[in-house]
Amino acid sequence: MKRHAHQVILILTLVPLVLVASFSYIKIREDLTDLTLGRFDSIAQLSANSLQRHFDSLKALGLSLATRVRFINLVNQGNWEEAVKIMEAVPKNFPYIDRILLADPKGVLMADVPPVPEVRGINFSHRDWYQGVSRNWEPYLSNAYRRTAAPQRNVIAVAIPIKTDDLEVVGILVIQIRLETLLEWSQAVTVGPKGFIYFVDREGKIAASPQYPPQEDLVDYSEVPVVQKVLRGERGVGVFFNPVENEERVSAYRPVEGYGWGVIAQEPTKFAFLHRNKGLRFVLIVYLFVFVLSLLLSFIIIRILSERERAVAVLRQSEEKIRLILQTAYDAFIAINREGRITEWNRQAELIFGWSLKEAIGRTLVETIIPPQYHEAHQKGLKHFLETGEGPVLNRRIELAALHRDGHEFPVEITIWPVKAGEHVYFNAFLRDISEKRRLEESEKRKTEELARSNQDLEQFAYVASHDLQEPLRMVSSYTQLLAKRYQLKLDKDADDFIGYAVDGAKRMQLLIHDLLEYSRVSADAKPFQPVEMGKVVRLVLDNLKMAIQEINAEMTFDPLPTVSGDEMQMARLLQNLIRNALKFRGKEPARIHISSEKKEDQWVFSVKDNGIGIEPAYFERIFQIFQRLHPRDKYPGTGIGLAVCKRIVENHGGKIWVESQKGSGATFFFSLPVIPLSEGEQDV
Repeated sequence: MKRHAHQVILILTLVPLVLVASFSYIKIREDLTDLTLGRFDSIAQLSANSLQRHFDSLKALGLSLATRVRFINLVNQGNWEEAVKIMEAVPKNFPYIDRILLADPKGVLMADVPPVPEVRGINFSHRDWYQGVSRNWEPYLSNAYRRTAAPQRNVIAVAIPIKTDDLEVVGILVIQIRLETLLEWSQAVTVGPKGFIYFVDREGKIAASPQYPPQEDLVDYSEVPVVQKVLRGERGVGVFFNPVENEERVSAYRPVEGYGWGVIAQEPTKFAFLHRNKGLRFVLIVYLFVFVLSLLLSFIIIRILSERERAVAVLRQSEEKIRLILQTAYDAFIAINREGRITEWNRQAELIFGWSLKEAIGRTLVETIIPPQYHEAHQKGLKHFLETGEGPVLNRRIELAALHRDGHEFPVEITIWPVKAGEHVYFNAFLRDISEKRRLEESEKRKTEELARSNQDLEQFAYVASHDLQEPLRMVSSYTQLLAKRYQLKLDKDADDFIGYAVDGAKRMQLLIHDLLEYSRVSADAKPFQPVEMGKVVRLVLDNLKMAIQEINAEMTFDPLPTVSGDEMQMARLLQNLIRNALKFRGKEPARIHISSEKKEDQWVFSVKDNGIGIEPAYFERIFQIFQRLHPRDKYPGTGIGLAVCKRIVENHGGKIWVESQKGSGATFFFSLPVIPLSEGEQDV
């Protein structure tokens, strides 16, 4: 039902818009069309008026020549040669005049300028100019024709009767104008990029047109509809089909008043309406954009309405779902208003505090779950928040004491956050009974303390045991060495071997006890952490190992190192063990050892890189265990405790130690130490 209503809204919105746009488009199209046609009509009228003025000027010129007294007398006397001499300067003064002819009243050519002897004496009474002027012996403008005199050219003629004072016609003055002049006149007015103006005479022949060269055969346009209209004296503008050119054109036509000629201004339709069509396309694009925008806005509005309806439905479901979640939550949920009165109280709150929902709603927290000793603090905190918008217990997890309905107190973990809805303020809280958590924490604390005491006792035991074992072990070692000195070669070979085994075992036992004491002292001898310049420690260690380094011609280098927080003696022991390890497990090439560091987030990562025999990845963890060896004692002496000591030192400083290596390709030992904030200038050596 709602969807149908939305569709009706969409239709009612868009249909009027489409109708208005359609009527507006039609009106704009009509206006632009009328504007285009009106422009053509104005051009045709302007050109027709211009051509009429030119024709009037020709007639006036002819009359001014034909009415000269001396000229009339010479013609009347038959002195044609003298008469024509008067006209010799006229073509020079009026370049658009091609020739001037003098004929008798019967149409016989008697003289001409410039002279063409072969045409003199010819009767031209068949010409349009003679028939026109002799009709009522008034000035006459002829149709276009090809003249007889060489060179033969297409011309028009203005024929003026030569009359005496008593109006007797004694001759005819003929002025010939080449059609090129008419073409120039037709091009004086611009129509458009593809448009032009052409003139037609009374017979419908083209007298001037840029489409046809003036001196080629005259083209008959008498069958063209617009020409027929103009020759009937009609005037107008419209779209006409030109059968000669086989195309549709916008044509404006005007008759030349008093001469029977016509002027047509035209342009092919596709070019004439080019600006109109561009404007209409722009209008269509605008309308389409408005329509699409309206459609989009309609859809958006409908979608907003639909989503709002769905949101309302979802909100109702969500509220019900939240209410159900809160009722079934593991934690107690309580909400109060700005007066401190309870507005929400879920099932878990009933179980934890002993108050039912019906009993709790409307009561204050002071009346229900806050112990008496916190009443004043609660009321002050609520007042402080309402005045300042701030509170020390808001938006964080804290542990407090709560009061059960039966009067006993128990610890709870509580998170409180305010909610503002307009001018109303509410406080929501999740509470969890942490009595069991507290019991577990106390138990864990006791176990941790017991474990720490146990570890301390074990370390003390290892130290004491190792220390106390040294005295009897020295006695055993001394006597076995004494036996070896006194009785060597005095007993059989087996006895000598047994004594040798005993001496060697005693020595190894002494070494193991010494290393065990060193391992146990890592924690026992630890001092309070202080800033330690690692560069200074490296120089101290290299000075201690100077003889060992020079003995094997080893190359030692190190970068500037940072300052860390730690035990300087243990840092020296750590680096000394790692460098000794690199010197011991060198390859065939002279040993090269480099120490560097890099800061990664909140850790300094140190590296000790060598070019020794390397370590297989399978042993990366094992080498850090106490008394673990990877090689025979006769090849690489030692007890295997050095890296275990390094591991313990690093871990006591809050870091980690690891190795990266491939067998035969050297090894790089890394250890990390926490970055500490130091004063400027203390970070690097």
